[in-house]
Parts: sequence; C-alpha cells; structure tokens
Amino acid sequence: MKNYIVINDFRSIPLFSAVSIALRTGVKQTKFIVSHRNLNSIEYGQYMPNWYKKIKLKILKCFFDIIVVPKYPDTDFHQSALKGIVSSLQSITCDSGATEKLYPVLTEALKQQAIGSQEIGNYILSLNEAPKVVYIFNGRTASASACVYLLHNENINIRYYEYSTIVGGYNDYPYPCHSSFQLGQSLMELWRKNTISKPELFVRGLNYENEKLNNTFVKSYVTSVSDHYDIVVFLGSDHEYTNLQTEIVKMKAIENIGLVEHVLKKYGSNKKIAVKAHPNQRNDPSSLVSLKPIMDLCKTNGYTYFGPESGVSSYDLIRNSSLVIVEYSSIVLDAIFLGANVEVVGDRDLKVILKQLVEIDKIAPGDIKYHVREIMTLYNELFFHRFPSIFVYQVIRIFERIDQKLNKLKNDL
Repeated sequence: MKNYIVINDFRSIPLFSAVSIALRTGVKQTKFIVSHRNLNSIEYGQYMPNWYKKIKLKILKCFFDIIVVPKYPDTDFHQSALKGIVSSLQSITCDSGATEKLYPVLTEALKQQAIGSQEIGNYILSLNEAPKVVYIFNGRTASASACVYLLHNENINIRYYEYSTIVGGYNDYPYPCHSSFQLGQSLMELWRKNTISKPELFVRGLNYENEKLNNTFVKSYVTSVSDHYDIVVFLGSDHEYTNLQTEIVKMKAIENIGLVEHVLKKYGSNKKIAVKAHPNQRNDPSSLVSLKPIMDLCKTNGYTYFGPESGVSSYDLIRNSSLVIVEYSSIVLDAIFLGANVEVVGDRDLKVILKQLVEIDKIAPGDIKYHVREIMTLYNELFFHRFPSIFVYQVIRIFERIDQKLNKLKNDL
C-alpha cells in the first residue's frame, strides 16, 4: 500500500512539509499527486504565476514520483466543492458576504481549483489498491474540500498537514485541523503525559498569558467602561468557523446570530447584557449586513451593542461583568486570565479543557487559569514535526522570499 501526498498549496512551507512527510514515511512508499488545474488557477495565499509553480514541480520530479492528474472535460461539478469555494473566497476577500456575482473572476479560479480537487479524489478512488494514507494540506479550501469529501465517504485514511506556530517545522494532524473539539481532547492527553518540567511549563504559561493580554487589539481599547453588566457576549469573525464540512470536522458552529439567540433563550431580556462585535469585522465589506440582525435583536431586547469599530475596552467589559459568553472568539482566553467566569458555547477546545480540568483533574476554580495557560502552550508540540535539517529550512526561507515578492505582484481580481 502506498502513501499519497496531495500538493494543493504551492507555497514553500506547505510544499516542503509535503517533502518532509515523504522523507519521514518513506520515499519509495510515497507518491505525490497534483491536479493540472491547481497549477493554472490561484488559491488562498497563492498568487504565484503558473511558470513558478511548474518550476517547483519540475524540481520535485527530479527526486520523487509525481502524478499530475489531467483535466477531464466531463467532470461533473460536485456540490461538496461549494463549501471549499466559499471558504477560500471569503478568506481571500475578508468578505463574509462574498458571492460569485461580486467576485466572478476569483470565483471561477476557485471553481477550477475545486474541480481539480475533485479529479484528484476520483483518481485516488480509481486505484486498484487503496492508499495507506492520503495527506492533504489544510482540508478546508477550494483546492482540498472536494477531495476530502470523496475520500472520507469511502473511509480512506486522511491526514492533514498545516503551518505550525513553531518556526522550522509543520503540523501533521490525524483529523481535520479545524476540529477544535478533537484538538482539545488531544491537547489534554498531551498535557497529562508531557515530560516538560513544571518550572519550564510555568514560565511558558506566564509568557503566554503576558503575550495574550498585550495583543494588538489592546491598542484599540481607548474608551473605558464603568457600567456593570450581568453578561457580556463577544462575537467572532463571521467566516472563521463557517463553511466547514461538519460531518467530517465533527463540530458545529451556531455562529454569531445563533450565539445571541442562545443568550436570549437562556437568560432572557431581564438581565443587563452587552454584546461586542469582533474588531476584525471592520475589514469585512459585508459586516453591516451580517450584523444588522444582531443589532436589531439587541435593540428589541434592551441589550447594549458595541460595533466592530468601537474603541470600548473589552477588558473593562470583562472586569465589569459577572459572566463572559463566547463561541469561537479567542478573547475567552483573555477573560480566563483576567479571572472572569466564562461560558463557552459550541464544540471548541476550551470547552473540553475547562470541563476536564474541573471534572477529571479536580482543579480548584482559582487555579484554572494557571493550568489553561500552560495547556495552551502545548499547542506548539501537538502533532509537530521538524524539517529534516537547518539546511533544508534555509532553502525554504529562500523560496519563501521569492513567494512573497511574486504574491505582491498579484493582479486585483
């Protein structure tokens, strides 16, 4: 049985991550596979010209067995590709309301990526011998989601490689890298068996907390808050956990409007409640459209609403509230470090972590934050693999600089 590594991202780190996986799993037991369409269309983060991608591919062909899946004119467009297209479209444009009508040229390019992904999936399923493992980058984008869907439905073993927060390596996940709930479970398993000394882990956790409480958003907190609230609700970015194949990722997001509706249903309109939009939505051309139902809901029920452009201090809101409620916004970590009571809605890592710390590890409420900050630092080690050598990483850095220069020359789509 062979391993197949799908090359659906031609940026240098994903490409060399694929190479590292081949070296780690055995070159003779591994085949690379790429779609011809992927070579001729852009994807998220990839605005490199076709000739540059083809040069990279030719270099790889000197050392590895590479299959280029041709275009098949009769390939039927599968509906499973739509979520990947929308995911990439929204990520590229930062527009939660992005549609084909608004971005026709970009959508067509992403459609070609999606069909290419589908053709790779069809090719793998046509093999006489089923693959041992199929590796694919990210899994969520237009160039990946259709392939993931097809292989998942045939019970093919899929692993997902992705950028790492640690310089000099990559992550290799045994399940979708967006599956926050599963990541939380794996993180707790790693925490319980890790061999890092307690003093080192304490210092790591302390540094993590300091960095989190001094993040870039803090600079925008120019308006103080003295009012006390029973509950403060923090919204997330509209497209962050949408467009996921929930049957594969095994998590479901209720999204921003669902979060406010959850609060209304559980706590009603008799409490003093504030709702704050995520500052990233300032860059979303469709934010007024997506936020209007929330604004209307807040107005109807007497909730205080703070828009994405608001300079109100989120930390003041946290300190002056009895409960902080979030779904996928990372500010829940800030709230924990500030000593707030939090309610995590949705299938995310922190829901697992907090539940297990209390129910399994019997951690006292006052000590929760110290354990959370240490556990979160272990994300760096979770499924992490280093590149084979420093020399290899230096080569990657050279290609990265070329990538960045070529990406700057991209045409507006």
